[in-house]
Amino acid sequence: MRRESATRSTGRSGIVLLVLCAWLSAACTSGDPVDEIQELHAQGQYADSLEPLRAILAERGDDPEIHFLYGVALRRDAQPEMALWALQRAAKHPDWAVPAGVEFAGAAVAARNWEIAIEAASAVLSVDPDNFEALTLRGTARLEGKIDLEAALDDLDRVVEIAPDDLPLQTLRISTLISLDKIEIAGEAIANLEEKGREASFDNEVLGHFCIMRAVFRSEMGELDQAEELFGDCIGKYPTHSVVLEQAVDFFDGLGEPERATQVIKAALERTPENGLYRTALSYRLRATGDFEGSEKLLKAGLTLGNQATIAGLWASLADHYVAVDDLQSAAESYQRAFELFPEPSPMQILTLADIHARAGQHNEALEIAQQLENDAYRGLIEARVHLNEGRPAQALARLDEILPDWPDNPGARYYAARAAEQVGDFNRAIAEYRQSIRSNAAFTEAGLRLARIHHAEGALGPAWIAASHHQDAHPHDSAGTRLLLELARQQPSAARMQALTASRRGKPDWALVVSVQADEIARQHGPEAAIKLIESAGDIENDSPEDAPALRSLVQYLLAAGQNDTAASRVESALSAHPESADFHEIQGMLQAQRGDPPDAVQTSLERALEIDPKHARALRALADLLADAGDVDRALSLYRRSADADPHDPAPLRQAISLAARSDRQEAYFEALDALLREHPYDAQAAMQLAELLLRRSADDARALELARRARRFGGDPEATELLARIHRARGDETRARRARANLEAEEPETASPSAAP
Repeated sequence: MRRESATRSTGRSGIVLLVLCAWLSAACTSGDPVDEIQELHAQGQYADSLEPLRAILAERGDDPEIHFLYGVALRRDAQPEMALWALQRAAKHPDWAVPAGVEFAGAAVAARNWEIAIEAASAVLSVDPDNFEALTLRGTARLEGKIDLEAALDDLDRVVEIAPDDLPLQTLRISTLISLDKIEIAGEAIANLEEKGREASFDNEVLGHFCIMRAVFRSEMGELDQAEELFGDCIGKYPTHSVVLEQAVDFFDGLGEPERATQVIKAALERTPENGLYRTALSYRLRATGDFEGSEKLLKAGLTLGNQATIAGLWASLADHYVAVDDLQSAAESYQRAFELFPEPSPMQILTLADIHARAGQHNEALEIAQQLENDAYRGLIEARVHLNEGRPAQALARLDEILPDWPDNPGARYYAARAAEQVGDFNRAIAEYRQSIRSNAAFTEAGLRLARIHHAEGALGPAWIAASHHQDAHPHDSAGTRLLLELARQQPSAARMQALTASRRGKPDWALVVSVQADEIARQHGPEAAIKLIESAGDIENDSPEDAPALRSLVQYLLAAGQNDTAASRVESALSAHPESADFHEIQGMLQAQRGDPPDAVQTSLERALEIDPKHARALRALADLLADAGDVDRALSLYRRSADADPHDPAPLRQAISLAARSDRQEAYFEALDALLREHPYDAQAAMQLAELLLRRSADDARALELARRARRFGGDPEATELLARIHRARGDETRARRARANLEAEEPETASPSAAP
């Protein structure tokens, strides 16, 4: 992003978006067992009240007071998502509409479910129009969710009238004014706050807020030079102030100066090395630039600093790091270390530990940990995850069906319900579950990406584009999402969408990928020379930079295709000279050697060097598998194809090559396993569905899964072969009528879900 485009980049939702979560809870009426619950709540022992409340709910399931108390306990026990259902039930009763409604809105804000928060707060205000908490919650939700900012300003104007000396509320109001481009009014509000600051003896925490407000205000006015000076002044005066740092980082990132933003955090960490939040923030930025080794070292260096809570947080951050580099074994070990330091692990922390073990394939450990969870919905999530991991999608779906009524807005549960539905062939349900997961929290999973792929496989380009766009908005740096959007844009009759998409990605981390994909299309249309010209004139590409490896890979490929072997070799040599520890560059060297016909040993040496640096380099694994397959080493090649698929589940090519190799080599079990694995990640692959259906039909004429796979193939573009296969399956099952109708393609068949025993 260039300087001139940074005017509106420094947090349009506000200067300091403080989440105001400490709302007053209403008094409850007394009752025999409720007296003890209220006493526990008065002492802050919300977790201890959960089991007694569940027992009371079993007997008094229609009592709004019990639902209210249960929701309050869940919310105060850091389970706001779980609290929503109970509080909503309580708020429906006229006597509890206001207290339960305020709690319901507060839980929705804590869960970042802005639309539900607005609806809940509005319901309270329809009964009590001047309710301070409801107005504040609704204004906050509208601002944070960017939903009707004018209405958000109305809400915040009213609460500031009620509490004119409340600094967080004043800050929220100023944030809204700036978001609405009411710059002059925002300036007046800032001046008024500064005047109050001169009259009172505010501490550095408040003074830092005032300082950064002035800087952000100048930025929003477009006065970037003055803003830059003010940001520098604030950093100098308050170098470890969390809000100053947050806004300064946003500003410098918006200017297209991420290194400067990183330096701000680095300097703060040098001043306060025991600060786990700054250390975690810096490690995240290092990972974003591909410096995974630096990220790991930074986090480990903090494990002897700070108090127990800080060290526990760093172990948890290290687990996040290992998840990011797909080292789930180390992630599980790291979070286990964090868990051991938590004084009283919360249900969410127990759930997280179990989930990481499940993701790492440590299913027994995951199930054992899950038994510590009193909440059946939490336990059920882990059990469903294990069922799905172990190839029992029907059981996973059945377990999730028990959970979802009590936790309908859980994006993870909806996502895994969709994954399970895909695997049993219920794509209508999968689509519905993915949509609900996106509505609940698009950033929580890759539901948008998977939904887009289903629509794309069906040929529904419009819905696919919408879903993929939701995914990119929530995951702006996900290369798989960018690649799908580029493919969808390429299939549009007009070039306008491709041009807009390309323009939006310039300067972003995936720009080299965009250039690479564009070059592939240009090469198909106009030949390799045109592709070379496009790459070399694209701008913002450094062929010696590991971050731009996709563009170099394409450039080398098309230089070779154009007969410019020496130029291709010199480009690779230059890149390796600059970054000899780049796995990407060694893999590109292997590609160069293979395409120009170098000895296989030389190619293998380059690829193995790439894998020494990065054992999960998907392209290097696949290229080495190709090499070994050509040499007749079938077993090692099949193993490497599977490792490549595990390293990059979004790419179906390794498993397709494994399927082909297993078929050529008459490895029936490997053939089945590769088909099954491909259809787990890419369940809409019509060709793979037909191949597996054929195999199952040969094994048993009455296999219900073969029937589902044939129908699936027909849905996703496998005709006419899919219809012919469907007719043969019906005939083998003794249903000649359906066979004839299927062959004539006259029947819109009723879906027959495969039985659990038939599921993979």
